[in-house]
Formats: sequence, C-alpha cells, structure tokens
Amino acid sequence: MSQGHHVEYFGLSDVGCTREINEDAFGMLSEAGLFVVCDGMGGGAAGEVASSLAVDSFLKQIRQTKLASTPTGEEVTEALRAAVLDANGRVLQHSRLSTAYQGMGTTLVAIWVRKARVDGSVRRAAWLVHVGDSRCYRWREGTLDQMTVDHSLVEQQVRMGEMTAEEAEHSNMRHVITKAVGVDSRLDPELALTDAFRGDTFLLCSDGLTREVTDARIAELMGREKKLEDACRALVGEALANGGNDNVTCVLVRVG
Repeated sequence: MSQGHHVEYFGLSDVGCTREINEDAFGMLSEAGLFVVCDGMGGGAAGEVASSLAVDSFLKQIRQTKLASTPTGEEVTEALRAAVLDANGRVLQHSRLSTAYQGMGTTLVAIWVRKARVDGSVRRAAWLVHVGDSRCYRWREGTLDQMTVDHSLVEQQVRMGEMTAEEAEHSNMRHVITKAVGVDSRLDPELALTDAFRGDTFLLCSDGLTREVTDARIAELMGREKKLEDACRALVGEALANGGNDNVTCVLVRVG
C-alpha cells in the first residue's frame, strides 16, 4: 500500500487465466489524488496499446493543466473532460498509423480526490469520469454503491425496459460497449461529483472483475479486508478463482 498526501491507495492488474496479453492498464498521479483504469480492445496487441496510450495521455494532460490550489468544481470537471478528449484524440490518431491498430479503443474510468470551491465553500470531494463499462464503486460504512453506469448495450436495454438486470448478467452481448475512447472523434465522457469523507474507499476496476465477482461478494471482501493491499489481492484472486476469463484490474483509493 502507498500513501499520498490525503489518500491511501493500492493497485493490481492480472492477465487472467485465459488471455495471453493484458490489455488493461492503470496509472496515477498519487500526490494529486488522481487515479485511472483503462481496458483496451482490438485485435492482436492493439488493445494493450490503446489502454496504455490512454492512461499516459490522460495523466500527461492533467499534469500540464495549470489549476489554482483551490480551483472551482467546474474547473476540475473541465480539466478531466479535456484530459479524456485528449486521450481520445491520441488513441484515434495512433489507430490510423497502422492497419494492426485499426478499430482499437479503450474504456476509461478515473477519480480525482481533491479540494476545490464547491457551492460557495472549499471542501474535499471526488470527481469521477468514465467511458465504457469499467466501473467505480464506493465503500462507505459497510455499504457498497456503484457510482458509474455502464456505457453498454445490455445496460441500455435494461434502462429501456427491454431486458432485466438478471438477463443482462447472462447475456452474450455483455461485452458490447456503446462508448469507448479512441473510436470516434466525437466523444461525450460522463462526469460526476460526489462527497469524499474520511474512510471512504473507492474501487476502480475493469469488467474482468465485475463479470466474475458479484457486487455482493465485492462488498463482502471489502468489508472483510481492512488493508487495501489485502482487499485488492482478495478481489483479483476471487475473479481468477471464478474463471479469470478476462484481464482483471483493481485500484483501491481510501480517503484519509
């Protein structure tokens, strides 16, 4: 486990039991309280290229963004939006360099825990941004909440009443996402702001975890393991024990 100036964190990525290449990637600016997970897609090694490029581009853009020590909440939101759009442009541009990279793309989910001026006062909060079906959860006082809504075909059908949540869990269309970084020059990332209280633990993960481990089991493991490293290893281990049919990535961030 490592510690920044206001968060503790631990991240782990595993290739899984059936894949030869790990197309997941994660990165962080830990002293800034910023963390990101990407899950690449594409033939050959293209997914690996897309996810790594997106993580690097996203973090580089934030690093170069000049914000005041206590920016407005809107400025933080716009910095995240710009970073995702920059990553989108970089991946899209790279996909045109070679036929091997055509059609590649990646999901992206990120959290930025920091202080900003929100609703007239300076306070610490968590800004979330995501594209695709990588998720963010929050563990608070024994309760696990999913903080993002998948940009996926089955989630769209559930929301339209065309499929039940249970049917979605077993659908062979679960892997089809409706938004991705690096696929189209037009991208509208989803952004949200939530409170960040001392002791809150946020989980960023690829669908290699959520396809193999139920939310109830994720909650059970996070409640059982007090250390972030132990919880992270338990989550990845559970996904592998249940088949590990995809790459598995988990990043845990605890507000201090």
